[in-house]
Amino acid sequence: MIKIKDHFLVKNGFAFKSDDFIKSGIPLIKIKNITENSVNLSFTNMDYLPNSYLNDHSSFLVKQNDILIALSGATLGKFALYDNPQASLLNQRVALIRPLNNDVNIKYLYYYLFQIIDSIKSKEKGGAQANISTTDIEGTEIFLPSIEVQNKIVNSLDKIQSLIELRKKTIRIVDEITQSVFLDMFGENKKEWKQGTFNDAILTTQYGLPKSLTREKTDFPILRMNNITYDGKLDLKDLKWIKLNSKESSVYELKKGDLLFNRTNSRELVGKTAIWDRDEKFYFAGYLVRIKLKKSANPYFINAFLNSHYGKKMLFNYAKASGNQCNFSPPLLKKQFLFIPPIDLQNKFEKKIKVVEKQKLKLVANLETLEMLFKSYLQIAFLKNTSKEKTELHKYLNDMFLQQELFGKITTQDFQLKNEYDRAKEILFDLLESGESKISQTCENNEKIQIQIS
Repeated sequence: MIKIKDHFLVKNGFAFKSDDFIKSGIPLIKIKNITENSVNLSFTNMDYLPNSYLNDHSSFLVKQNDILIALSGATLGKFALYDNPQASLLNQRVALIRPLNNDVNIKYLYYYLFQIIDSIKSKEKGGAQANISTTDIEGTEIFLPSIEVQNKIVNSLDKIQSLIELRKKTIRIVDEITQSVFLDMFGENKKEWKQGTFNDAILTTQYGLPKSLTREKTDFPILRMNNITYDGKLDLKDLKWIKLNSKESSVYELKKGDLLFNRTNSRELVGKTAIWDRDEKFYFAGYLVRIKLKKSANPYFINAFLNSHYGKKMLFNYAKASGNQCNFSPPLLKKQFLFIPPIDLQNKFEKKIKVVEKQKLKLVANLETLEMLFKSYLQIAFLKNTSKEKTELHKYLNDMFLQQELFGKITTQDFQLKNEYDRAKEILFDLLESGESKISQTCENNEKIQIQIS
């Protein structure tokens, strides 16, 4: 075991003065630029510094393949590999990590961080704003094998990661198809359908439960505003729970087809809307409003309308400010413009969307499987003594037919037993490490996804 500082430079950024910021020039990387293990330099409110700062502050230059880590704030510990050739400068409270010699592969440490970042974050100090120091990172111990072994591990993880990124890209394409279908069928009201307001479509509205919630799994799970994404999807990863009496249980239970509308949030997020399309027994909290529609309106059409560019603009412009939040009450929503196509056409739109969503569910299941494989590989890749486990994997190499059959099951998630999945996982690891097989993923017509071994 070695300490990170033995083979890597760990350096904090500089406290550049806001008076020196300009509208274009050298990008200044702040904590906000580190998003989802990547560095985003395309924000509309990016800060830049004069070109002369590259020489004046050259020790804070960010180079391609540096690792960047947030040292403080709510996103403490988020990290990314800077893979951009664009010269940038590093702001305070962001650290960079860079190899000191050629005995290390920087991506080896990047992948290693997925395993040890929680341990680093546990060293946090401070009161209102938690923080870690470069010393905390420098003193962290890691197992560092030979450069040949490092490269082999990185190559394997790169292959899985490339499949994960391609799957995410495909899911984004599917999400765009939903808006494309809406615009194709209803855009600009070219057929001059009946024009009215949301009051013509809404039958009833109901505020959610104004009760205290808990993370302990008590009686029932409850949806909050953070369980609805900006683009109108349900996100059930972070749930809270609630105890209810029999009357509350019957009055606030969600039903398939209910529209959920976020009435209070920031101006950018207020009015987030999604359809409850699941069979599980769930309830909804106070900042959400349940909307039931008249027979002339389809929830899938209304949901797409509110999540369209026009709908988002309307919600942003007409929301009522209240302190540091904004409100969009049901009475206010009912006053807003809405064109109402024939219900048969709305129902046809629902059918098309459900076909798209069905395909997306398969893609999401594939993505979850690949992410589980990535995490599983991480668990064995950075252990000092894994020769026995890797020897076990290699015993399957001689049977290429079995390898391909099981890999196909991995892509479809077609497993009846856990041990069947575990064996398939081992086969994939073996393929990744052997270097004899190439794994590729292709997208045909934005719909059909294939993963092939050659």
